[in-house]
Amino acid sequence: MVSGGVGSKEKTVKPLGWIWFTGIMLGIAACLPYVVEFMCSKAYATHRHGVVLVTDATSPVGKATCLALMEDGYAVYGGVRSASDERVVTELGSRKLLPVVLDMQNPGTVGAAVAKVKSELQGRPFTALVNTIDAGGAISPIESQDLSSLKRLFDINTFGTLAVVQAFLPLIREHGSRLVLMSSLCAHLTSPLFGGLCASKAALESLADALRRELAHYRISVSSIEPAVAFPEMPEGGKDIGAKSAAAVDLDSKVYAHLFAEDKARALVSPSANGGEGRRSATAAVAEAVAQVVIHAVSSTHPKLRYPAGYIGHLPASVAAFISWGLPGRMQDLLLA
Repeated sequence: MVSGGVGSKEKTVKPLGWIWFTGIMLGIAACLPYVVEFMCSKAYATHRHGVVLVTDATSPVGKATCLALMEDGYAVYGGVRSASDERVVTELGSRKLLPVVLDMQNPGTVGAAVAKVKSELQGRPFTALVNTIDAGGAISPIESQDLSSLKRLFDINTFGTLAVVQAFLPLIREHGSRLVLMSSLCAHLTSPLFGGLCASKAALESLADALRRELAHYRISVSSIEPAVAFPEMPEGGKDIGAKSAAAVDLDSKVYAHLFAEDKARALVSPSANGGEGRRSATAAVAEAVAQVVIHAVSSTHPKLRYPAGYIGHLPASVAAFISWGLPGRMQDLLLA
């Protein structure tokens, strides 16, 4: 009787041992990326009271970023698309914030912005270029995605951002400035109906990686900000970049009705995305979260490569980012398809 009891106890101990072993190994695997990141991180020179250019000061994220940088002691140039938009910046009511016309679709304004900032430094360092220009698009399956709208989306999120970066790079190299780019968590976690937006941000992430490695010789930090959700204001007076034809709408209703009915894409973005007040609240929360991580990217001696910001529902963006890194593609398909 006794030996039987001991044997059964041993049988229960062994499975528990395997459970502990598996848990420990999973914990090590989860911590490994952060350990490697810490061990390989570089220290960068910091400018605590220089000049920062925020490329779009009119969006919620741009406004919050400008205010946070000013509160941290920086002089800020806030980008606007035209002279008529300058009042948006001046209404923020600070002598530390100056408007500058910067329309990435107009190369002349980009060159003029570089010249203006450079001529008005007055001995101060150019601390950072912070890109906050961002555009979304219609919720759409890839099959019915309007190609001209998709190209417009890439023109803003990818090529336009690159044009501004290229124009400012000589000044960035001269001052050892920081480069902060507005990406998105969807660059790594692609959901149905958001393929166009995700693709434009994934392309921007690749450009950020290339820039960081090409500029490593000059000790220039390049960071990507990855909001979990944002509702960027559309350029050109609120024009929807993703406007769809009647044929595309008909195709969506017949072939992809299950995606729209289940509303997986909106549920992934935010449970409050359907309501106007909830949308504004979610946007404000993300804007504040982005502003805080921008401060770290601009001022820390050890800036991060990527900064997840905000929440997906009640899930922190940092957790969602880890899921996108740790889950195999097939498991992501099960969750998102």
